[in-house]
Amino acid sequence: MNIVTISINGNEYKLKGEESTEYLNDIAREVDERIREMLNSNKNFTLQSSAVLLAINYCDQIRKLKNKEMDLNDSIDKCNFKIQELIDENNNLKNEIIHIENKNQEIELQNKKLEEEIQAYNLLIEEDKDNIFSENNEMQELENEIEILKDTLKRVNEENLKLKNEIKNKNVVKSF
Repeated sequence: MNIVTISINGNEYKLKGEESTEYLNDIAREVDERIREMLNSNKNFTLQSSAVLLAINYCDQIRKLKNKEMDLNDSIDKCNFKIQELIDENNNLKNEIIHIENKNQEIELQNKKLEEEIQAYNLLIEEDKDNIFSENNEMQELENEIEILKDTLKRVNEENLKLKNEIKNKNVVKSF
């Protein structure tokens, strides 16, 4: 506990406080200056009336500061509430990002599997194309052979007919 002797408008007082002596002397100087200003501004003021007015002014300032402090505390509470909402939203967004990243990985795996399946099907299609091409070539060769055989058959039939006619003619000639 610090004790200092202060002077207010020439009267000395003992002032006790937990604060430093420098702080206590600064407060006493401010009160002394304010009392002197009041006494000088109005010659009808006494030390007592000046002290009462100063006390009223300080009470007014304290009340306004307390109201301001309450308003600030309300604002701080609102800010803290908004901060908590933002933190919650941020956490929700982080969780959503994790979920989306996991889903994206699943989709990438599915895409990779589908691409592999497509490649396998493309290989099968190429093989089928080769087989079809080969079968088409074989078919074309068979068709060519059929045409040759048809031509050969036609010639054989024509020759056969010729021979039949010759035989028929020989038989006709023999019968006469």
